Amino acid sequence: MKISIIGLNSDSIFFLNRASLLKKDSDLSFYAFDDRKIQNDHKKKFSNLKAPWNLSDVLDKCELLLNCSGLKNLPNTISILEDNKIHCPIIDFSTNKKYSINLFNSSSLSRNNIIHAMSPGKVNIDFKKEIINLPIILNNNINSKLDNVVNSFKNKLKISFKFMDEIEHDEVLRSNYYLPNLLLLSLSNMMQQKSKIISNNLNSELISDIRSLVNVSINNDLTNDHTDSALSQSLEEFNKEMKEIFADHNKLDNSYLINSKQTAKILNPDSSIPKSRDTIMSLFFGARFTKLLSGWSKIDKSND
Repeated sequence: MKISIIGLNSDSIFFLNRASLLKKDSDLSFYAFDDRKIQNDHKKKFSNLKAPWNLSDVLDKCELLLNCSGLKNLPNTISILEDNKIHCPIIDFSTNKKYSINLFNSSSLSRNNIIHAMSPGKVNIDFKKEIINLPIILNNNINSKLDNVVNSFKNKLKISFKFMDEIEHDEVLRSNYYLPNLLLLSLSNMMQQKSKIISNNLNSELISDIRSLVNVSINNDLTNDHTDSALSQSLEEFNKEMKEIFADHNKLDNSYLINSKQTAKILNPDSSIPKSRDTIMSLFFGARFTKLLSGWSKIDKSND
């Protein structure tokens, strides 16, 4: 089966690793298109990946397409798929379904051919698990012809589809991808600015450790007002919690509260911040603070 991939990132790596782990490299042929340097870097790391120079070679006779491009590039990606008259099944791993589903629905691509799935790389799903539960959006219309191709792909990789609605999906991505990365990056940036008062290298090791947790590819998913707007509510709830926690100590003022658009401005695609799949706040702040960041609920103080 020929699998075409648009965009090489943590989602692409998830499937390349999964196929190698289950020894399915002879059954699944992966062809990927991205920046030439990124293609070459990934070819060195993954023996099961082919990265032709021409996009037509990637898409030719494709049986299944995995869209791993960021939200910033999604409109261009859809145009490319339309221009190349792609009729094979498409699994889209965009991180904001309210936004991406609307884009796909307004395109000329057949809705029956598109599955809107959760990004396994962005939420750090473990590719080594015996069975992978991959959430997909509940309102997909999958015809019988599509089922054969997609079922073959997911069965080979021992992936089980679990349904959720787009609102729940976007809440999961906000709490487990957007918010932790933005807060970590904002925290490290604030620490670095304040450290200059005393010394440029004050707490430099801790700042470096925090930045090593940031997934810098988040920059590709923060380019539209819709995403910033969706984050605002989560950030507002976080700020309320912070005020409540520090109220007794009177140590928190508005200068320390997080604003999503301000935070997004410090994201830079040319940043030297190292990449990491992990966004585990508990490494620094413990389970209680991590629970707060995850946005599931108010902190339970009944046992305090």
